[in-house]
Amino acid sequence: MNHVNLFFDNSQTTDEVLMKLVKEPSMLIALHACGDLTPDILTKFIQFEQFRCVSVVSCCYHKMKNQDNFPLSQALKCAVKEMDINFFTEYFLRLGAQETVARWERMTPEDHEVHSRNVVFRSSLEIFAKQEGILLKRRRRKPLKKEDSVSFSAFVDHLPDSYGLHLTEEEQARLWKVYKSKETLLNYAEVLTGLQFLLQQIIESLIISDRVQYLKEHQLNAQVFTIFDDFVSPRNKVIVAQRE
Repeated sequence: MNHVNLFFDNSQTTDEVLMKLVKEPSMLIALHACGDLTPDILTKFIQFEQFRCVSVVSCCYHKMKNQDNFPLSQALKCAVKEMDINFFTEYFLRLGAQETVARWERMTPEDHEVHSRNVVFRSSLEIFAKQEGILLKRRRRKPLKKEDSVSFSAFVDHLPDSYGLHLTEEEQARLWKVYKSKETLLNYAEVLTGLQFLLQQIIESLIISDRVQYLKEHQLNAQVFTIFDDFVSPRNKVIVAQRE
């Protein structure tokens, strides 16, 4: 077994490396293939007959940059053209990459209140940052801890730790002004979140179905399986395809 570092994309360079490496019947496997990686893997699987089987779990649909990667199938491309709509938007794809409704259903009333505050607090900060020309950069994987969301005052006080922001009094006043203009959204945040979760299922199903159809249009036997609980990991669908 050999270990090879390869930037895997739909390029001639990747083709050349694969032609040298893959001499015998092989299988392509990818767990949480982010953004364009899943479409690129499926395209290489179609291209190279040495690959007899492929198994891919996708994630981060909103990180796709190549518009040719969604839709992939001729069936969905024709439908999109006929309806004159564009699915390839960051907002649409981001919804498909959200958590599933499984975790939301198990949240307590307190959890929902904390989540509502997180959404409105972070949204207010993003609006303020855009107005001020500030680039937000998280200093930790989850920028908000539970104690940061007790109140907006606590949220502002923890900005140096969560985002590395040291705001002047004047800047804090402008941030508070943005928050006050959005404060009523605390009453609606969880309702909107619930609607997002319902859309998430539909959008992710559309993306996965498009990829399966793409494989079938190339005379490949393709299926989708649920491989683990979506409460454990929301991206729990695996696309499996093989040559006859």
